[in-house]
This record gives sequence, C-alpha cells and structure tokens, in this order.
Amino acid sequence: MTPVKPPTPNNPQSLNAPKSTSSNVPSSPPKMTQKSNPPSDTPMDKVPTQPQIIIFSNSMCGRINEQRFYRGRTTKVIAKSGASIVDVQRLVEECSFDGPKYVILQAWTNSATRETAEKCHLQASALVNATLQKYPDAQIIISGALPRLVPINRRDTNVVISQLNRNFKINCRNSTRVTFVDHISSFVDVNGQIRRDLYYDFVHLNNRGLGKLVLNLRRAIDSVTRFPMYNHMPNT
Repeated sequence: MTPVKPPTPNNPQSLNAPKSTSSNVPSSPPKMTQKSNPPSDTPMDKVPTQPQIIIFSNSMCGRINEQRFYRGRTTKVIAKSGASIVDVQRLVEECSFDGPKYVILQAWTNSATRETAEKCHLQASALVNATLQKYPDAQIIISGALPRLVPINRRDTNVVISQLNRNFKINCRNSTRVTFVDHISSFVDVNGQIRRDLYYDFVHLNNRGLGKLVLNLRRAIDSVTRFPMYNHMPNT
C-alpha cells in the first residue's frame, strides 16, 4: 500500500486527503458545469443583433452595404437574384428576424417583365399585406419600380412599371404604415429619357445608380421618422 503514495508528492495539497481527491473523479464535473456557462454566454455576444431595418429585394438591392446604409441603425439586406414578387413574399414569410422598425420592399421589375399590370398589382398587394401581418409594429416602405432600358420578354415592361407605381401612390395615400418612394425622376433626364449612365447592363444599377436609390430610401426613412403621417415621398 505504501508504494501507491509516491505519485502524490507531485501535488502537495493532495497529501492531506489522498483518497478524496484521487478517488473522487466527479471533481471534474463541477469544472464542466462551470465551463458550460461561459460558452452559453459567449455565443450570445456573437449572435447578430436584430436589425432595425430589413430590406427584402430582388438583385436590385443586393449590393447595398449593410454597414453603411443608414448610420446608427442596424440593417439587413435579404435579396434573391431574379426574384419575382411572389419570391420576395416568400423571403418575408421565412425571415427569422423580429421587430424591425422599418421594412423596405423592392420586388417589382422582374414580375413586370412577364406578368400583366393587374396580376402584378394583386401580387404586390399580397406581399404588402403579408409584410404588415408579419411585422405589425414596423413602417413599411415600398421602393418604387425602376424603369428598364431594354425590354425583356415584353415590349411594354415600362408601361407595367408605370401602372404599378401609379397604383402604389393611390393605395398609400390613406395608409399610416405604408410609404411609397417614387424613384422615377431620379433615373430619367429632363426630357423623360432613362439615364443610361446609371445602369451597367441596361437592367441593373451601377454604383452611381445604386447611390441614388440608397439616398431616396434614406430620405424615406427620415420622413417617416419625423412625420409618421407623411406616407408618400415625392419625386426627388
């Protein structure tokens, strides 16, 4: 029995109670329980905070810089390339973020290339209603449909876009929670011609065009913040 004691001098404190420290293997579980608390705390620090602004969009807003979009407000861009109005509604319904103050919708041009204005209007109404229901405390900002330089599938794409924007204006007049942003004047010249210098492929915005879009959306957030009843951003 005495040969068993020599290993203990490595830990002089264990000499007082050689059996309790060596035989009680459960002395490690208390350490495990103590270590289990910090891991539960550290992930909480790494979990992204709930955004104050959420942008649901097709590829039009996909390149927006979340960190620089609006100073002092956390922003999350959820975009899908080629998304239709129905696709963007699915993005809204499947989103796991809660409690944003502002929700921006940009979802119209892809549907306008292949659907009638009436069908686009019905789908847009369904999208807005679904967003209002999912985020009952948020202000909804409809980012108006942007004109396209090249007709895709339909020659009257811009006609459908114009009708969509007209319907948005009418429907937002009596709403206290939905604001419409009309971008058209920012993307046409004094003669009413679409500005080619704001597009890089006649469909998608280049950096300069994206900057104009972002500026209009920031102004919309400012107007809603300062004047909650002001629900239509005029042409800028």
